[in-house]
Amino acid sequence: MTRSFVACFATLHLERKCVAGVYVCTICQEALKILYKIRLAIKQDPQGRWMILNNVTFMRLLLNLCNTDSTVHPSICTVNGRDVRLFYETGLLRSLKGSVEILQGQTGIKRWKLFLGKAVERIRPLTYVVTFSRPFEARKIPAGAATAWVGGHNRNEGPDSLLETPQQKRLHVGTLSKLDVVGCQDDQHLWVYSSAETRKSVQALTKALTEFLQSLGEDGALEDAPSVGSIVGLKSSGEQARRVLVLQVKRNVADVWAMDYGDIYQVSWSVLLDLPPSFKCIPPQVSLCILKDVQAAPFLNLLKECIRTVVSITYHHKSEVSFHANMTHRMLQLGGFKVLCGLLSCPDYDTRILAVSCLLQSCHHHGGRSKVAESGCVMTVLGRLKKLLEKRHPDNYVVHTIEKQRLVNLLQAIFVHNEELVDQYADSELLQILTKIQRCSAPGSVLHRDVDHCLETILGPAYWKRRLPATATFVAMTPEKLLEVKESTDQKGLRNGVKCGPHIIKRLSPASLPSLPSSQAASGHAHFYLHSSLVDFDCDDTHELRPVTNMKLASVRTLAKLVCSFLNTWQACTIYYGITHDRFIQGVHLDHAERDALRLGIDAMVKDLQPRLIPSSISVEFVPVLRYAGEIPSRNPKYVVEVRVCGVQQTVYTLSDGTCYLREGGLTHKATANSVRGWIAKQEEEHILAKECGKIYKAVEEPPIAHLSEGTALTGFAGVG
Repeated sequence: MTRSFVACFATLHLERKCVAGVYVCTICQEALKILYKIRLAIKQDPQGRWMILNNVTFMRLLLNLCNTDSTVHPSICTVNGRDVRLFYETGLLRSLKGSVEILQGQTGIKRWKLFLGKAVERIRPLTYVVTFSRPFEARKIPAGAATAWVGGHNRNEGPDSLLETPQQKRLHVGTLSKLDVVGCQDDQHLWVYSSAETRKSVQALTKALTEFLQSLGEDGALEDAPSVGSIVGLKSSGEQARRVLVLQVKRNVADVWAMDYGDIYQVSWSVLLDLPPSFKCIPPQVSLCILKDVQAAPFLNLLKECIRTVVSITYHHKSEVSFHANMTHRMLQLGGFKVLCGLLSCPDYDTRILAVSCLLQSCHHHGGRSKVAESGCVMTVLGRLKKLLEKRHPDNYVVHTIEKQRLVNLLQAIFVHNEELVDQYADSELLQILTKIQRCSAPGSVLHRDVDHCLETILGPAYWKRRLPATATFVAMTPEKLLEVKESTDQKGLRNGVKCGPHIIKRLSPASLPSLPSSQAASGHAHFYLHSSLVDFDCDDTHELRPVTNMKLASVRTLAKLVCSFLNTWQACTIYYGITHDRFIQGVHLDHAERDALRLGIDAMVKDLQPRLIPSSISVEFVPVLRYAGEIPSRNPKYVVEVRVCGVQQTVYTLSDGTCYLREGGLTHKATANSVRGWIAKQEEEHILAKECGKIYKAVEEPPIAHLSEGTALTGFAGVG
């Protein structure tokens, strides 16, 4: 059965069948039935798990199908609804305005290969990318929730990333009204004509081709089976000829694609006709259109069945130690744990729960727990829990609570008897998130109890003392209390940021190092921060604190808005990445390549500001974060990223789209026309007042001091007496 399943994905998936109003790939339906039989066989004979685990071809294919973000073929075919196809093909999409760009290079060819296979290499395909002017327009697509991920689902794409990465160049074309939709592959991919004139040229080409083939009669028939990628002719039922591209040939049957119409046919290769080079050299008139704001959903039934099969293969009791070791080694080798971690962010609830169940049973023993942790499962679970906490009013409270409970159970299973992992995540948001979940849950509930057990597993006996040793300052002390400690210490004459219990410092320089203990040798860095210290500034009109743990998650749009608002203050301002809103220094891990990429990202962001900045208006500095003054930085050190900004006087800065941002009360806000006028008037008034005060200061001289004589002074005192 495993061979039959692999054979299903060794061929092109061209035929689709409408089931309950949704077009589904027939081969994917057949693969679904085969997987169900495999699961039943495993249930009847558990020893079959060993054979399947050792079948690398089957396991690699199965895990690749579970990876919804995989760009490697094969993958689960997407589905689309009957209403959606009718919506596209009747031209209603023209009411959705958006920009159209041409996608060049291998990126576009990979999309074509998903539908037409290797035959695409023999033609010159054209790929368009459509971006809606307003993203919410994508929601107007009917039945989108049934056949597309809600809100879009593309985690690989990061157009808002601050780290600059090389991207494919796209040529701007115009508006969506220039594309004429002729077919629908799924919710995201359409077959289109570049303009209304293209349809007329297709009709003329079809007429010329029909007349030419009629003149040949039966002399143009193929004698041998065509090869994949051949361009041949085909007479349709209406006696009209069409140019077709051969996609695959099986025995005497060939699957062909109409290059000028976008249709796929399955015919006997003996009815295909040879064409002269003059017809073959014309590129396809049909182009592929990708809707950037829509993400087509895969066949969910097959995706769930693939995950259920993985669960069945990896299922075992705690006593099966040898199977556990073999299974976890194979899953780590094939990247199975990373695939399951990626499914924790899947929009489908059932898929997420199945992935959690599979990861849980892989944590029966220490070897499995360490391998799951190596795959980045902890950060993925924390990210998912953070998103669940952000939903204050979930659609389904019970489902919401069950998912949080399963994720907390998974965290507990990973951290059992794993002291190295506890130390590794001591500085993360782990305890914050778990404590917040505990506060939001009802006392005595299952979720509250599970969080208690998870915290006990992570902290050990210290948890029951109600004091968290590693984060006692963070949990028990607020910034206000720490400031009180600082003030009381200063009153005693101990105003040294290094000697204070909670270090309330901005930065340490070599000048401050003599005050450190002799055991902490001086560092070679000009400036550095002490980890877990408390800085002496907050978010205000000249400072902004950004508590990021990974600069890949930093938003270039947010930075552009902050820089624009700080430039308009006309003062020296600084944006700090790696310092929390509570003013604690955490730092961000950055290697040499990431620092270079960050500089490139900031340079690209500066191009979005108007007017053009002078070199002294913006700079970036990476300040090391050390645990003590003499520490030697590791290979992957932590830094506080300081983006320094200073605008030119009497200059109003905006983004490239004309939007202006101002800074007021420690917050950045989008300025309206009235607020910009008021701000300009205020700045001009302050400038004029400063000028006038300067003139008055120069014009008015300080009056001389009158020296009273002794007699006058004595007389005055005598009068008083």
